[in-house]
Amino acid sequence: MMTREDIQHVVVPRLTWFDRFLGAVNPKHLVQREQQRMMSFYVDQFLKRAAFKSAETDRFNSSWVATGSDINTILTADLKKMRDRSRWLFRNNPEAVALMNANISYVIGTGFSPMATVQRIEKIKDKETGKTIFQAVELESWNDFADELFTEWGVDCDIAGSIRSPVGFDDDCELFLRRLIEDGEVFVHLVVDKRSKKRIPLLTEFIEPDALDESKTSNGNNPVKLGIELDARTGQPVAYWIKKYDVHGHINESRRIKANDMIHAFKRYRAYQVRGFPALAAVMPKFYQLDEFIDAELIAEKIGACFSVFMESPVSSATRGILKPGENQKATDSDGNDLSHIQPGIIANVPHGFKPHMLQPQRPSATFGIFTQRLDRLIGAGAHMGAVSYEALTRDVSRVSYASGTISRQMDYQTFRGLQRFMMKKFCTPLRMAWMDVAVLTGLLIAPGYYERTPGPRFWNRHEWNPSGWPRGINPAQEVNASRESMRAGMTTLADECAEYGRDWKTQLRLAARIQKESEKLGIILSSDAAVSVYNGMDDMPDAIPDKTQPEEIQE
Repeated sequence: MMTREDIQHVVVPRLTWFDRFLGAVNPKHLVQREQQRMMSFYVDQFLKRAAFKSAETDRFNSSWVATGSDINTILTADLKKMRDRSRWLFRNNPEAVALMNANISYVIGTGFSPMATVQRIEKIKDKETGKTIFQAVELESWNDFADELFTEWGVDCDIAGSIRSPVGFDDDCELFLRRLIEDGEVFVHLVVDKRSKKRIPLLTEFIEPDALDESKTSNGNNPVKLGIELDARTGQPVAYWIKKYDVHGHINESRRIKANDMIHAFKRYRAYQVRGFPALAAVMPKFYQLDEFIDAELIAEKIGACFSVFMESPVSSATRGILKPGENQKATDSDGNDLSHIQPGIIANVPHGFKPHMLQPQRPSATFGIFTQRLDRLIGAGAHMGAVSYEALTRDVSRVSYASGTISRQMDYQTFRGLQRFMMKKFCTPLRMAWMDVAVLTGLLIAPGYYERTPGPRFWNRHEWNPSGWPRGINPAQEVNASRESMRAGMTTLADECAEYGRDWKTQLRLAARIQKESEKLGIILSSDAAVSVYNGMDDMPDAIPDKTQPEEIQE
């Protein structure tokens, strides 16, 4: 129905000369003509279909209310409730716990290992041509020492640890991923504690998102949104306002922590977004509904397991307690009627006029398994981060074939690789760069020109991360052959294949060299010797592939 506001905006068509002539001859017909014209206008403006079907509003979707508010305004109203519900699910819902365990097992696994890749450029002369070329030479000794020093520091790098109960880098990585999926964002305060007796006094302090002071709105000219102070000109984070904490919990006062001392990681979905939201935001209702549905089916099954008989007595009958009550038992219902019980092997004579009625709930329903599987698939695939397949979520592979299982595993691996890259970019690399700053300041790492423009910290901070790998599939021999053929074709290298399984190629080669040296010393020929078992000598070796990564020759 048109409202008064709609009527006010209606544009009435002008009368033509024919309308005026018709009105002079038959005014009633003119009124009917104008009514039809107004009805056509109403249909065109208010009942016609929208250009996009998703923009239509009818009686079926009239309750669908979508807001166009700013993302930070939406988070201000809904973030806390979403975060609380997400935490409740990970405490109480087995499907949510299974999703978290799958991500922890495959993304974190055995942890992340740093590999320093610092190289210097040397100017040398080619022996054959005599031309001057520039060659990159890796500083292997310095890189190995830096990796060992970081590993030593990472044994107990968290401020929550102690000498007897250390909390290290691997523990921080796991906590980072848990908070990222559960809360949608992670806050890590980098603390330099000079009073600690550590060789490198850098410590990590995880801060709960609830600790941000969201009541603060500004600091000077800089606005503060959801506890984060932003630069008034660029909008970049300048500082974080964190509530002070004592033994009784958070207090009203807050402290200001500079953005350079804080790692704030979250998945950004919209421009100007300053906070993250839980990864299960889109599937929380499904989690809750599935949990309630399973509980309802369990209760119904318990009721169905009880053999119940109801006796319908005639209206005029005054007989009570047809079956003999147990000894010292006098059970009654809410109306005071006696309740009897049945013993095994009993045969009861039902009085004349009484009709027995059996209570037999048909639970669980025939569609119980299909319905729960469908919800599990939606839940596993609908997470914003850490989405997994049905098989990874439920560990149910009873209906999986070799082909479908392989495809499902590949999709999961792509998800896990994305999370690994996200962690390396948002947490591991910023943490190692801060560690390098402190390590050079303490003098444990000698890095000439680190705090100068040339070569600068970027030169000395070159590194890579070796994440945890994954085991081979159900046909290891086929995958090993595929890896070997891929290396022979030049599509991958030994470094790529080792990284696929979470290993360092340098360590593998050094270990292989040690094993070969020891076997030759003892006069043992190993079956794993490539010269014997793989290529059957050098005759089957493929031709050498030209190295296109060699530095270009530079004329003097």
